[in-house]
Amino acid sequence: MHTQHTIKTQVSCSGIGLHTGNPVNMTFHPASPQSGIVFKRIDIDGYPTIKVSPEHIGDLSYATTIQQGDISIKTIEHVLSAVSALGITNLLIELDSNEPPILDGSAACFVDMLLDAGLTSQRGQTRVMQVRQSLEVRHKDSIMSVEPFDGLKITYTIDFPNPLIGTQTKTMRVTPLAYMSDLAHARTFCMYEEIEYLWKMGLSKGGSLDNAVVFGRDRVMNDAPLRYADEPVRHKMLDLIGDLTFLGHPICGHIKVYKGGHLLHTKFVKELLAHPETWRYVVERDIDEHLTITPRNASNEAGLLVQPAFAS
Repeated sequence: MHTQHTIKTQVSCSGIGLHTGNPVNMTFHPASPQSGIVFKRIDIDGYPTIKVSPEHIGDLSYATTIQQGDISIKTIEHVLSAVSALGITNLLIELDSNEPPILDGSAACFVDMLLDAGLTSQRGQTRVMQVRQSLEVRHKDSIMSVEPFDGLKITYTIDFPNPLIGTQTKTMRVTPLAYMSDLAHARTFCMYEEIEYLWKMGLSKGGSLDNAVVFGRDRVMNDAPLRYADEPVRHKMLDLIGDLTFLGHPICGHIKVYKGGHLLHTKFVKELLAHPETWRYVVERDIDEHLTITPRNASNEAGLLVQPAFAS
C-alpha cells in the first residue's frame, strides 16, 4: 500500500507578509491521515481553520487567497508549492496573521523547514489524478491545458513587455529533486513601473529587493544577480505547483500554460474537477521517491537547498 505523508515534528519561522506587510509567525504541524492541508488562524477567537479545497479559493489579485466566510489568508502559493512538491499530503499550518511570511520570495526556505522537520509515511493510500483525455481552459489570451503523460510534466510560457523578461518557455518533468534544484529558489518578481500601482491597490506593502526581483527597463534593480537566467518563468511554474494543490491529489499529466496566473491556474483546477471523465484516480506508484528525501542527510540532495547550482 502506498502511503500518505506528513512531517515528524513541528517547525516554525517568522517574517512579514508580501502584500500586507504584517508581521507573522508560522508553524508547520504534523497532521493525521486524511486531514489534507489545513491553515489555522490563531490570532482570531476560536482559532478558525480553512482546508485547502476548491470551494475555499478566494481573491486572486496578484496572489492566491484561501477564504472561508470572512476569514482569509493571502499569498499561500509559495507555501503550498513546497508542501506539494515534497509529497506532503497532511499538514496543519498555523499563523498568527493573515499572510504567510514571504522570506526571500521563493519556496526554498519552506522546503528547508519541511526537510528539517522530517517527512514520515502514514497509513492510508495516496491517490493520483491520472489524466486520460486532454482538457483546455482559456481566459482572454491565456491558455492552460493538460494531456496524458506518465508523471507530472509542465511546459510554461510567459510573455512580458519588459525587454529583460520578454518571452520565456521552460519544460520540465517535476520530481522532488528536480523541484529543489530547478524551481524552489526562483523568486517572485515584478516590473519597476508596477510598484506605484501595487501600492495604490494596497498591495506589496512588505515587498523589497530582499524578497522580490524588480525588473527595470534596462537593468535588474537588485544588487544580487538572478538565480536563474530564466527566473521569472521558473517562478511561474513554482506558483502553478502551489495552485494545483487545490485539486486535493497529485496530478499525472503534461500541463501546458501560456501567459498564466493564479486566476487561470484555479480556473483550470475547477474545470478539471468538473470533468471527471477526463481523468481517473490511481494509487501513486512513485511514492518511494519522496522517502529518499531526508532532513540534512550526508548526500548532495540537501546541498541543493543550500548551495543550488544556479543556471548562468
